[in-house]
Amino acid sequence: MSTSKQIVNGVTWTTIQTLINRSSDFIVKMILARLLFPEDYGLIGMAVVFSGFFKEITNLGFGSAIIQRHESIITKAYLSTAFWTNFIWSLFTFLILSFIIGPLAASFYNEEALIYVIPALGVSILTNPLYLIHRSLFFKELEFKKISRINNIANITSGVVAVILAFLGAGVWALVAQSVVLTIVEMPLYYRASKWKVDFLWDKESFHNIFGFGVFTTLSGLVNRFASQGDYLLVGKLLNKVELGFYSFAFIMTDSFRVQVRQIIDSVMYPIYSKNQHDIIKQEGFMNKSIFFNSLIITPIMGVMFISTELVTYIFGHKWVGSLLIMKIIAVSVVVQIITNSFSTIMRANNLSYIEFKLQLVKVFLFYFPLIFVGTYYYGTIGCSYAVVIARVVINIINIYGLKKYLNIKPKGILISFYKGILPTFISGFIVITVFYFFKFEGVIFVLIKTLILFILIVVLSYLMNKKEIKNLVANFKNKTITYE
Repeated sequence: MSTSKQIVNGVTWTTIQTLINRSSDFIVKMILARLLFPEDYGLIGMAVVFSGFFKEITNLGFGSAIIQRHESIITKAYLSTAFWTNFIWSLFTFLILSFIIGPLAASFYNEEALIYVIPALGVSILTNPLYLIHRSLFFKELEFKKISRINNIANITSGVVAVILAFLGAGVWALVAQSVVLTIVEMPLYYRASKWKVDFLWDKESFHNIFGFGVFTTLSGLVNRFASQGDYLLVGKLLNKVELGFYSFAFIMTDSFRVQVRQIIDSVMYPIYSKNQHDIIKQEGFMNKSIFFNSLIITPIMGVMFISTELVTYIFGHKWVGSLLIMKIIAVSVVVQIITNSFSTIMRANNLSYIEFKLQLVKVFLFYFPLIFVGTYYYGTIGCSYAVVIARVVINIINIYGLKKYLNIKPKGILISFYKGILPTFISGFIVITVFYFFKFEGVIFVLIKTLILFILIVVLSYLMNKKEIKNLVANFKNKTITYE
């Protein structure tokens, strides 16, 4: 199958997966948000800071290495070495998380429940390595249809379990179960779908090869994790779990959508970039297209979240009113982040993990974390939200510099692709805000009408202003081809 057909096939199946996941996830979120409370989300936010950090450590970058390495290197010994190393390491990290980090986190936040919640979330640290190789091979072989089916079954099952437990009054444990059940369901499904079987082999040369690549990928992932959840750490410590609940819920409603769209693109493009490591022109073309369509898809959703935030209280309950302003600000930061959404993906695909790691250190510890600390300490969750926007602007500047210096990807193409994607939403939003400024009606009907008009305007203007690109996209999917120019 040609590269263009692989991209179209991959995007098609990952899009189907995401649509199903988003639909079921929205229903689950709506029910859970009505049954649970901000403090439940705050407590899980505190726990995820630590469990997520250790989950990143456990991965060791082996999955990325398997996808990135040439087929001639991927032998039985190579894969088995990766499996056993990852499995043994996961046992060690789980014990540390459960018996050392859990109690320390409980003391840090003064929340005794974390002693039990953190080890429970850490169950995925034990299960993920058991099917990491199977999943990575599917990505390497571009088997997105199989991945889509497995993820859909696991997500729906975990959501149903979480809702049942929430109805039974389990509180925060409903959210814990949703995370744990997901991996427990995925594991046997990957084993059943994959032909690969682990052997009792461990090869020193294979270990050095895979670890040499994975170490900087892991370090970069840890810094990324710190950047994505360092704000949770500070809000939970400097404020309280209720404020963290409002803050984390705002992120769930906004930034999680960007992350899912990015995963659609990155899961397809990482193996494609890896296969075209020596053709930077083609990579640049694919990257600019992904920025454009990311902008075209994500910005309208963020526009609705910014202009019609009141919908949240009608759908999820009035108890979430403390999230509304945070949600507006984070929606802006999501749009900003689109510019270099796939920076890590293209750097790793070109074997530049070490460079990515160094840049991540600069971005996170010189800019992101200090800004978040100052914003949270002096202005609470609102200050933290504004700090996220400023930090993401700075991070984009550094990422664009890195892409130009190390891959010769031009800033002009990146910014033009971004501008073309966001313009229809910005014009539509300006029109709606201006017109509805003179109407002082309230209520769910008024908000729905405003949202519907905004959505129609965005769709119409997106088509009129990007007719050529949209027609080409439709033609590409019909013909199962895609161009990078």
